[in-house]
Amino acid sequence: MDRSNYFVFDTSGLSGTLVSASLVLWTGTYESSDPSETFDVVAPLDPGAALSDADSLLIANAAGSTEFDESGDPAIGMASALYGNIAASPVLPLGSALISSSLDDSFLTIPLTDLTYISAFLGGPLFLGGTVPTADPGGATPQQPFGFTGPDVPGGIDPTIPVLILELESVLIPEPSTAALALLGLVAFAVQNVRRARAMGLTPRSLIPAPGGRRRF
Repeated sequence: MDRSNYFVFDTSGLSGTLVSASLVLWTGTYESSDPSETFDVVAPLDPGAALSDADSLLIANAAGSTEFDESGDPAIGMASALYGNIAASPVLPLGSALISSSLDDSFLTIPLTDLTYISAFLGGPLFLGGTVPTADPGGATPQQPFGFTGPDVPGGIDPTIPVLILELESVLIPEPSTAALALLGLVAFAVQNVRRARAMGLTPRSLIPAPGGRRRF
């Protein structure tokens, strides 16, 4: 039994060079006859279609469970296409983690080592897929490292909601007075002012000033 999932994060307003990225997930309850399973974070084969299907499924979920009652329901077809898109990922995993029951009911941080895909969608909606490549096809026992589909608490207050952490680096443009000083020989001090910003919890959208010149999203 193959299990897949997906995440859509809103990165509107973020820009700069992506330095690092991590996905933080609540493990829930591990289910498998095997002592451990591998969980891969992947890019879909067709990101545009994945985002479109995810939006449509969001609308169908809001309409109610009757949207998924029959095999011929449009929502079933969209879900099938979306998970097929995830399974057909053309690149190596963006990040991986080994999951077992020892991690039950805890937060797991998965470093994302391939930043090329994430960088391409920075500043807009970002789709990430999740797969369990070690699952045995057709197995009688459910094989899923995460025993939840959250967030399950209305109003966006679920403490176990998935979180994407991004570290960005950007170059500040000097103000006119600083630029004038640069002409007097202070180039080394004026040209390369580097600021780091840390993006956390991209849902809901928020901007919180942090000490030391850092911005936290």
